[in-house]
Formats: sequence, C-alpha cells, structure tokens
Amino acid sequence: MASIQENLSVWNGSYDWTQEGNEWSSAWGGPEAEWFGSLLPRINAFVPVGTILEIAPGYGRWTHYLKDHCENLILIDLAEKCIEACKKRFSSSSHITYHVNDGRSLESIPDESIDFAFSFDSLIHAEADVLEAYLSQLAKKLKPNGRGFIHHSNLGMYSELVALTKQAPPESRQQLIEKGELIDLVAWHAESMTAKLFEEYCDRAGMQCISQELINWFNKYLIGCLSVFTPKDSVWARPNSVFENPNFMDEVKMIETRSRLYSTSPFYECFHDGANEDRVWGWAWDKHHPNSTVAVDIYYDDELIASGLEASGYRSDLTSYTRDGGYHAFDHKLPARPRDGRPHRVSVRISATGLNAYGSPKIVMDSPKAPDPSE
Repeated sequence: MASIQENLSVWNGSYDWTQEGNEWSSAWGGPEAEWFGSLLPRINAFVPVGTILEIAPGYGRWTHYLKDHCENLILIDLAEKCIEACKKRFSSSSHITYHVNDGRSLESIPDESIDFAFSFDSLIHAEADVLEAYLSQLAKKLKPNGRGFIHHSNLGMYSELVALTKQAPPESRQQLIEKGELIDLVAWHAESMTAKLFEEYCDRAGMQCISQELINWFNKYLIGCLSVFTPKDSVWARPNSVFENPNFMDEVKMIETRSRLYSTSPFYECFHDGANEDRVWGWAWDKHHPNSTVAVDIYYDDELIASGLEASGYRSDLTSYTRDGGYHAFDHKLPARPRDGRPHRVSVRISATGLNAYGSPKIVMDSPKAPDPSE
C-alpha cells in the first residue's frame, strides 16, 4: 500500500523528473500520440469548458493540452516540486492557477466552480481513502452539471492474486508473471482501490458514476479503471455503464505503430545506465525513426568531454524493447585525468537538443592517486 507520505517522498523527492513524465507515454509513441489516440477520444464530449481542475498534474504532461480546452485551469498536487515545474513551464498562460495540497484536500478550490475534473496516470497510486476524500469534496466543487474523469486503480479486485504474487519465491516470480499466472505489481497501482468502491464513494457523496471502463495495463489483468461521474441531479446523470476492456493495450500498440508510421518529428528515448571512474554507458534511439542513429554529449562536471558520440553499439538486452537489431548503445571511456578522491558528476545529453538522458547525472568517486613508492 502506497501512503500519501510515500507518494510525496517519491514524486517530490527521489523520482528523476528529467523527462518530465514523458517516459510514461513511450508505449504510445509519446505524449502527443497518447493524448490524441487514447485520452481526447474519451473526454472530447466534456471539453472545451469554462473551468477545468487537474488533480496531480506532475510536470504538466496533460496540462499542456488541457490548457487549450478551457477558460480557466486549476492545478493541484501534493508535490511542490511538480507545481513549481508547472509554473515555470506554463508561465505564459495567465489562465492557470496553482495549488499545493496535502494529497487529499480540495479546500483551496471554491465550491461549485469546476466544470470538468480530470486526472490520468496519477491517482492510480492513490489508495481508497484518498479517492473517497477527493470524491466527497468534488461533490461540492463541481458545478451542478459538472463532470469528472478519473483514472484510478482496480487492483483491489485481484487481492488474492496480489497476495499469491507477494508470497511467490523471487527466483520464480518473474517467470510466473510473464506466463500470466501471477500479477505484475511494478506499476504501483493502489491495492485497496476498485471500480466498485469508486462507484460507492460517488453515491455516498451525492454523485452518480455514469461510466467505468476497466482496462488492462501492460498485462492481461484489468487493474486500471477510467471512471466518469457527475452530480446526481445533473442533466448528465444516468445509470452506470461498466465496460470491461481487455484490449486496451492492443489499442496502445496500434497508436504507437501509427505514430511511428506518420510522424516526421523525432521521439527520443535516452538512458544513462551507469558510470564509474573509468567509463560511462547507456543507450539512445529515436523511437519514430529506429533505423537512424542518435548522438549524445557527455559532460564531466560542467565540462563537455565528448560531443556527438554515436549511440550505435550492440546490446542484446535492447532487442526485446526496440524490436530491432539492438544497435543503440554507447559505452565511452573517460579521458585520463588527475585522480583527486572526490565525487564528480557525469552527465549525458542528447546532442543538439539539450535534453538530459533519463537517469542522468551519475555521481562517481575518483579513487585517489596511489602513492608512488619511489617518492
């Protein structure tokens, strides 16, 4: 179970936001492909509107699109780091306001002010008590005919399978997950939340859940749910329709294929896998143009030590992901230098873009120069 404090510790602290959350859209071919392929078709009936509330925007992956579908946009997140990043990214958009909360409160939002509440790929990490708290408040924050669209966990529906997965020996667990006999818990979906609970929380708060799409999420199990809701006396209120969609990931694959087929712009993925006092390594590619070669720049502290280094080396572990020959790796020997026994920062960037590699920088400790016995 991921508590509010654990979520805060990750998203406001340990998580590397180098790619601004865009890495989570890589399966679609990037945020643009995910927005127009998966999200906008599901919410286009709700926008444009006057005021949108986005809960847990992260670094603004969906804010970038939502801001053009409303007169006013309100962002609220428990991570101050995320809110500050959004303020900087969208500084030219005067119709956006920003709030840091405690991970469950909407106290700063005026009552009956929201036309459309939105959250995607964030509240899947929120446990049932957090969703209940948000829904009880959204009942007051929505306008009489307001609506909401929230992506949340349905992992609680598989509680017995989750328990079996946790009990399985580590040496056989991954193999059983790949066979579909156990459930992959890597996505960090909340274990206490279900689609049925979401519907019940809406009802208790005086709202009506009007549709729920249960989706598989990088496995065969329907561990995610897209819920749409509105006040009970809204013109949009109707009995709930629940749709089990085990083909959601097939949709994702089709969007990614189409994105690569028609895109003329690059979609870079660059990973700084490691560094030590002698070398730095990782891999990079343009997902939209996999047969091209991506170049990287390497910095030691703030000094450029390698420019235009081609990521074209072979790595067998890449082939299952890139689905090609796997020639996207780089492994660069650091130049000879005085060893001072101090920590130094090694960074990797995609050449000519200024984009940092995921996982960069790395801190390396130079071994002190060995004493010369002749001295």
